Amino acid sequence: MHYHDRRLIKCVPKTLNTAISSLSNKYIEAEKDKVACELKCKSVQETKRFIEQLLQEQCDKVHDACMRVQSNCEGFNITEELCTFISLLKNDLNKLRSSAVILKAAKFIEKLETLANDHSLTLSKRSYPTVTKKKVRHSKRRNQGQATTTTTSNDDLMIIDEGPTSALVTQMNHSPSEVLLFEDDLFNRIKTSQR
Repeated sequence: MHYHDRRLIKCVPKTLNTAISSLSNKYIEAEKDKVACELKCKSVQETKRFIEQLLQEQCDKVHDACMRVQSNCEGFNITEELCTFISLLKNDLNKLRSSAVILKAAKFIEKLETLANDHSLTLSKRSYPTVTKKKVRHSKRRNQGQATTTTTSNDDLMIIDEGPTSALVTQMNHSPSEVLLFEDDLFNRIKTSQR
């Protein structure tokens, strides 16, 4: 009996052929394990590449969705929503264990941050209700003070406040001393000092 292993050592008669065949069997099994391991490694690498490709596709989908939302609803703050989404992803990033996965997720978050910092998203114009510009023209009879209104292009209109039903609009007259304020059909003339 072996002292350290506490195993009983037995002498077994073995022929050279059985010993060589057992070695070759072990070698064949090792080769099979090696092939399986290589397949597994290849499949892991392919899986990583597939995941990277999916992350890139998701990033592209997020970008396309942001552009679609911006074109359909210009008043929607896409940047704020992306920042909220990024902060949620950063919270979930703390739960990951693998350093490689953390790096991939961090790269994805960086792409989203780049998208959130994109100036084309933050400089979108708000959509306003269609407003016609009213220009005051005095008739030849200035004594009676009649004013007629005409509809022209709204080059010098500026929205001050957008309410739920109507818009308060500032119209800059071509003379710099007058500003016309009107809400729907009502307007008041305000005199401003010339600078």
